[in-house]
Amino acid sequence: MKLKHFFTILIFFFVTSFSFSEDWFVCLGSFSDLKNARNYSLLLKANFFKNRIALAEVNGRKVYRVLYDSVCDSKEKARLLSERIYQRPYSVPCKLDDLWICTADEFLSFDDYGKTNSADSLKSNDINEIPLSDEKPYSVQVGSYKEESPAKRDQERLQAKNIDAYILKTYDDDTYISFDLHAGAFKTKEESEELQKELENIGIQGTKVSDFEDIKDSVEKFNSLASSTNISYGEGVTEIPDIFPEEVKTLISEFPINPNFQIETIEILDVENISETGYSESDFINERSLINNFDNVSAISKAVYKDDLYNKKIIVRIFSGSDGRFAGMKDNFLPNEGKEAFQVDFWAKTQVFNCYFYKQDGVFNLLGTTKDENQLISMEALNFSDEEFTALLGDMTNDSNLLIYPEVRKNLLTLPKKSSATKRDFVYFKLKQIGDDYAEERGYVNWARAIVGHWQANSYFIQDGKKITTGFFDLDYDYNSKQVHTQFMEAHEAISIDEKNHPSDIFDEPGWYVGSHFLNSSNELSFAKKSYIIAINSYEPDCFSEEALKDLAKDLQIWDK
Repeated sequence: MKLKHFFTILIFFFVTSFSFSEDWFVCLGSFSDLKNARNYSLLLKANFFKNRIALAEVNGRKVYRVLYDSVCDSKEKARLLSERIYQRPYSVPCKLDDLWICTADEFLSFDDYGKTNSADSLKSNDINEIPLSDEKPYSVQVGSYKEESPAKRDQERLQAKNIDAYILKTYDDDTYISFDLHAGAFKTKEESEELQKELENIGIQGTKVSDFEDIKDSVEKFNSLASSTNISYGEGVTEIPDIFPEEVKTLISEFPINPNFQIETIEILDVENISETGYSESDFINERSLINNFDNVSAISKAVYKDDLYNKKIIVRIFSGSDGRFAGMKDNFLPNEGKEAFQVDFWAKTQVFNCYFYKQDGVFNLLGTTKDENQLISMEALNFSDEEFTALLGDMTNDSNLLIYPEVRKNLLTLPKKSSATKRDFVYFKLKQIGDDYAEERGYVNWARAIVGHWQANSYFIQDGKKITTGFFDLDYDYNSKQVHTQFMEAHEAISIDEKNHPSDIFDEPGWYVGSHFLNSSNELSFAKKSYIIAINSYEPDCFSEEALKDLAKDLQIWDK
């Protein structure tokens, strides 16, 4: 089907409370068992059908309806939408044979059926859920993760395609805990290679054939650790922190998300506060390819999403301004003559972006503005077919916000509480997944290698007219953070103990203070709490005392969550 034909279909991107009886929905399936409804919901999402599960009562019994996640204000519009859904390219694989329309009174929340972490500590591998054995030792390792949630998400996506997928929890003495996603269990290596080819044919790259004999020890090590140690994790914040200015809060709540994609980086910048730092906007986020100056721009947010399972990437930016700051930019975005562009309305939580998009060199480019031209959105989508990009726009959702991602909820704990005693103005927040370059820059020391694959968050503030920053290394589980920070403290203890290199506890947590003569530019206080290693940094030599750094550490939200 041609791209132009797809975009004769109006993409609805509604987010509502779904609580009014006059709202109508398209029902994709109805089930008496919640588990069956959830499995069907996952199958639909794996094929780019956004949906939610509603609870209804029919003839005195409960039924669970899987509804397309767009609201219509009349029966006629809902019927029209059902016809358009049926034309979608994935209708046949999802067995959408009998669509009908209905109202909805009660939707199940994400917590009711979508959370992957239901406990607060890791358990040993369940031998009944692992099909590998000495008789069937060969499998295909699809991926390796440092946190359980994304591993489970991709496991469910594979299972929705009738692929026998399961997770092996492993332990390595240097890199600690991993969650390895496997598919199949076979007697011969050749059978695994056949499955590997099948996975490649549906777009899953980077897999490898695995022999259970090679990984059995690491599985047993994890089981031994989990049975003797409480490996706990937390959920992080549940609301957007108050220390964010209102413009920044708005950007976070409006930001489009897709639960099938993992975050690679997030950046949030308060432009109005940047002038007080002595830096310019481009020192934090370089977006001059889109806008040539930051006049009347108040805030910027940027996210890079990736789907490792199918090798896809999305880059989304939202700019907030005033006085019609982005007037005319949408029209200037149009490609050179001879290249076709398409128009689409992109609905966010409270705003509608009127957008143009086109495809160039295999990349979809989208840019749009709100009616008052005070907000601008841009998107780049890499490695998408025409059909997949069509579905993607319909599946980007805002029934939640960026806090749906565990890595965001947890790492926003890097922000201090809004304090009446000490005024701190937010400037910049960045979250990124740590790559191999981090360990390489530090000579591959053990504690640096163990951090690779986890998360690093940095927040910048202005306090008393000076720059100060908090940095988090989220190692996902408390065992990891304690091990790594202990190695760090032991390395510094072996050098010398003096006024600028010594233990410094925060409440009852062991910490370490390092002065500017060690770091050449700043003084730093670090400690481990829960799954995090936290570093408070002055960023200028001796501009904050050790006690001032400790005061900021005590104001962090980490102590309350």
